[in-house]
Amino acid sequence: MGMITLGQRREGEPVTVSVALSMVGSSRPTLSGTVDIVVDDSIRHTVTLTPGAGQGTATWAVSLAPGVHRTTATYSGNEFYQPFSFSGGTTIQNGRLEVTPPERIVAGQTYTVRVKVVPINGATGTPSGTVRLSHGFWPDQATATLDGTGSATVTLTASFPSGNTPSALVMFVEYLGDGTFLPNSWTAVPAIPYSLPDSSPADGETPEQART
Repeated sequence: MGMITLGQRREGEPVTVSVALSMVGSSRPTLSGTVDIVVDDSIRHTVTLTPGAGQGTATWAVSLAPGVHRTTATYSGNEFYQPFSFSGGTTIQNGRLEVTPPERIVAGQTYTVRVKVVPINGATGTPSGTVRLSHGFWPDQATATLDGTGSATVTLTASFPSGNTPSALVMFVEYLGDGTFLPNSWTAVPAIPYSLPDSSPADGETPEQART
């Protein structure tokens, strides 16, 4: 089987296209040859596999504009294996979510989440549109419209649990896009400490941004 993945290690850098082929079976002769890669039906490149016993890998660095990209790959085959094709895809973002969550959430008390969408990868202009915030308790969900700086502030009152009290909540923030800037999401890592009033929240670090 074959797998092709695209990833950008740092904003503004070329995208790394990674190809990995692996064959199953008790007999695993050397997998060698080439893979023809096509991105968006227009960008073409051929990579030579680093051969191994029943597997082979290759990488290719290419500059791609922000957006949704489709890839197809065709393995050339060798004396042991037949040619075959496989596909993949990814989204190169043009906006990054910067989220300032609360250090902890206490049932019955208000908390504030600040969100800003920042242009990246050469994008210009000010993001607009809507952000949506949610976590484990259904009532604690909200949407907000970005202002003229691409920012939004959401203030919520934390709900009481309907069953067991969790020690922490995983918070999600989604940006829905605006036609120019692409949808994106953020997840609090680690989860945000949660408690009932007058009790000690579980120990936890300040959440940091985790991009998807």
